[in-house]
Amino acid sequence: MTNEQIIENAKYRFEKDIEAFSEQTPERRSFVFSAHPEIKEAFSKTDAASSALLGACAGLNSPRETIEALRIKYNLALSDLRTLLISAGYAPDLLDYKPRCGVCHDTGYVNTAVCSCFERYVQEERRKALSSLLSTGNEDFNNFSLKYYNEYSGHMAIILETAKHVAYKFDKNSKNLYFYGATGLGKTFLSACIARVVADGGFTVVYDGFTSIMSNAEGYRFGRGDRGTDLQERYAQYFDCDLLIIDDLGSEMTTAFTISVLYDIINSRLLSDRKTIISSNLSPEELTFRYNDKIASRICGEFEVLHFDGEDIRAQKKNI
Repeated sequence: MTNEQIIENAKYRFEKDIEAFSEQTPERRSFVFSAHPEIKEAFSKTDAASSALLGACAGLNSPRETIEALRIKYNLALSDLRTLLISAGYAPDLLDYKPRCGVCHDTGYVNTAVCSCFERYVQEERRKALSSLLSTGNEDFNNFSLKYYNEYSGHMAIILETAKHVAYKFDKNSKNLYFYGATGLGKTFLSACIARVVADGGFTVVYDGFTSIMSNAEGYRFGRGDRGTDLQERYAQYFDCDLLIIDDLGSEMTTAFTISVLYDIINSRLLSDRKTIISSNLSPEELTFRYNDKIASRICGEFEVLHFDGEDIRAQKKNI
């Protein structure tokens, strides 16, 4: 899902919730009016006085004395209404429309900046989009156990702390990471843990297997795949997101096109200072043979290369 789609989904939910919240005001008024006709009458007088005052203020030729007289009339009507509400045991502003957010007044924006109330919806949508890509839903650093690494646990503890630091301190100065090692050692799981934390921090995260990335690249470059999907946006997200996580590099069929796409993504993200995490079974030396010197140089020179050691964790769990 693209960032634009995430924001659209957030906007839809935000507006529906604001609409539902605003409907509480007339419902509340109706309840009070049915129980207290005198409050209904006072409210009508206050509303009429308010309309007259606003009309006079909007008029270009309204005398100042007229406006002041209408202001006094409105204030008296409002005072009578609030006195009746208090006498009935209600808050004096019970019938007023109060926005759910006092900062942006339910617009979602403060000047040109996104309000925190709307940003929460965006973050929820990002988490949902990310969760649809992750496998189990339990991708949490607390679930990354070092007990399965035996004599390598000290080394893996360093990798775990590096991953946590990138996740919890994520910004433009964060490291790019290259995880490599045999299958079943937690590379994908640790990448997913980072993805969840960074997304919770309000950053855009795209998590995808390299085979899927290549499929989308082919669809965009050659017009293949679902014509109803915006292929350009789908492909652009690999370049534009704050954090791109490429899982299982090396599992694809390697061609000149594959190498070109991989280089374009890595190089473009390095030049724009956007962060990337790659997990692979390929060692740094194997990158050169599988791809080329330029890709190997970019990864070995610009990424922190971390080797996962140990025995297949899935096999260990089966034997317990």
